[in-house]
Amino acid sequence: MTTQGEPSDAKETKELDTAKPADFSFKKLKQLTAFDVEQARATRIGRTPEKGQNHRFLTKAVWINNNKLTNVANLDVFLNSILEYPEKLGWLDLSFNYITHLDPILLKYTALKIIYLHGPILLKYTALKIIYLHGNKLDNFDEIKLLQGFPNLRSLTLHGNPISDIGSYRMSVLNTLPQLVNLDFTPASRISNTVLIYVHIKMSAESLVPNSKSEIQEFYNEKTVFVSGASGFLGKLLIEKLLRTCKGLKRIYILLREKKGKTPEDRFKEIFDIPAFEKLKSDQPNFLSKISILGGDLVLPNLGLSESHQEILKEEVNCIFHAGATVRFDEKLLTAAYINVRCVRDLLRIAKDMKQLQSFVHISTAYANCTHPHIDEAFYEPPMAGNKFLELVELLDERVLDEITPTLLQNYPNTYAFTKSLAEGIVKHESKGLPLVVVRPSIVISTYHDPTPGWVDNIYGTTLTVQLVALGVLRTFHLPADLVVNTIILAAWEAANNNNNVVANGNGPKYSAVPQIYNVVSRPQNPITWGKFRDLVLGSCSETPTSLLVWHPTFHIHSNYYVHNLIALFAQKFPAYLINILRRCVGKKPSKFIHAIRRVDKYYDICRFATLNEWSFNNTNTQNLWRKLNTTDKEMYNCDVASVDWDEMFSSYIRGVRMYLLNDPIGTLGYARRKALVLKFGHYMLIIIVCFMLYKLFMLLIWFIIY
Repeated sequence: MTTQGEPSDAKETKELDTAKPADFSFKKLKQLTAFDVEQARATRIGRTPEKGQNHRFLTKAVWINNNKLTNVANLDVFLNSILEYPEKLGWLDLSFNYITHLDPILLKYTALKIIYLHGPILLKYTALKIIYLHGNKLDNFDEIKLLQGFPNLRSLTLHGNPISDIGSYRMSVLNTLPQLVNLDFTPASRISNTVLIYVHIKMSAESLVPNSKSEIQEFYNEKTVFVSGASGFLGKLLIEKLLRTCKGLKRIYILLREKKGKTPEDRFKEIFDIPAFEKLKSDQPNFLSKISILGGDLVLPNLGLSESHQEILKEEVNCIFHAGATVRFDEKLLTAAYINVRCVRDLLRIAKDMKQLQSFVHISTAYANCTHPHIDEAFYEPPMAGNKFLELVELLDERVLDEITPTLLQNYPNTYAFTKSLAEGIVKHESKGLPLVVVRPSIVISTYHDPTPGWVDNIYGTTLTVQLVALGVLRTFHLPADLVVNTIILAAWEAANNNNNVVANGNGPKYSAVPQIYNVVSRPQNPITWGKFRDLVLGSCSETPTSLLVWHPTFHIHSNYYVHNLIALFAQKFPAYLINILRRCVGKKPSKFIHAIRRVDKYYDICRFATLNEWSFNNTNTQNLWRKLNTTDKEMYNCDVASVDWDEMFSSYIRGVRMYLLNDPIGTLGYARRKALVLKFGHYMLIIIVCFMLYKLFMLLIWFIIY
């Protein structure tokens, strides 16, 4: 018999309020039925919840995400079989299923605080305060109105459903559910009622106007594309966006190499088994059938492509997206030369024999010309000719090359910027006759909205800063990845359709010698300084701390190298060594703090050039590209940096670092906040102790001087 009413004693009440979720995720469930509590998973959170007198879980949280549910029929049967107090359910995770509608039966559970929903029956649980519905197949806005039956609803997620692709979706949801405090992991309070009313009127007016046809989708219809760097951050997002929005795309060829003993085929399966592809999987379960592997390696001549694979490119490919590069700032010059320079030259030469080629997008970086204070959308003279550099690299021994690297770099801060500059020189001189464009993104961070807010999978650049700040390890021109990907997709379309770039020729269309360049930067439309970056990161870390926190997060930015080192000594190194001494005293192994601090020092040396210098950028071409789009394409391929709300962006960013890089599920947030308070207290107590010790030392010195 199901337990009703209130918990029987204080112990049960405490356990119910603090218990971890009952986890039934990833069980390939196609329908819900009565379950044995012993089937719950413990691997994600360490253990299962305690059981009550009826041998069911004492918890208010249940995870049923990442299954194959098409509906949530029998949800009440399922919950009654596993929970002591099902009516007190506060968190239900039904995300990443295949649910298409909500069922009024959910209204029974009005106490629910958290729901990750991708299905119906929820309204039975009216105690819900948090509902996560992301990654399902909800496509009717009327379904959202059912959630008005949750008077306690405070947090909701719907991203990854077809409904989230509707124009002004966010404003409409907030207007329909005014009780929300958070939507899609982002605070809703800063959006005023005036704005909501305006959007409601605007959407009503827009509904009277028929949607224009997508020119971008029409262009990519029946196209075959080749993507290098498919296993990289931007490469994955590019493939996902192309397949999800351009369903008429014929085929995508990707370049993959063997890595760590895994064949390209083995890596192929891993690349697409990530959260960024859940939305695509839900919409197109067989999307992998459109992707083909070409074995190769960017470090090898001709990208390591066999003759037969080169023939495939020459006969079939319409669009090239060259996203392959080594992005390590401290990469050996030899490796950077082969991947970032020779690879570009060889691919350009292969492209000249491609019979169907309509566009070639070379992805560079806004910092390829970082020796110039102002960077236009134009080519700059590289430090040396790219082909001469490659001859030098192939002539010299690697040890000798390492020794002369500082001399070769001249004013460039690292091998990455240096080789990217050389690559642009090669593009300028060897792209004649090709429909080529160059896209230069600045510092790429996580996704803003698409395919899911805050997704990130690498620790390079700013993301390492954020990760270290989030952990409390680090003391001392950002752009959302989805805007960069959209610009890349649009640039290929523009390259093929830009009549100003075509030169009449008796043998068919040829292209002008100077490719179009797109600087994809936050300035001048929507600049963000390192100071603002610091405030947003620390604010979001405070709002959403990680349970893996090792110290109270702080973040200081100093232009003076010696001031930085002095602060690092007292704020990082002294506490780290002190903690290790204390651990040794109680018989525990030393922590990994010292290793983390050394990593931070290395990272600081690598990145201080980018953080302590100032550049201005021109992005007229990128702005003009945005203006050319019709309404449909502007909604689908947003590349307008002025539309980015940095508060919302960084809130999603920090959550993404927490969930996707630190593998810290959102269910640990309560524990993380309590831990953060304790560490904050310890941080300021340590400051007081250090200040007191310095004061005593100073007074002692004064005493010796006087007496």
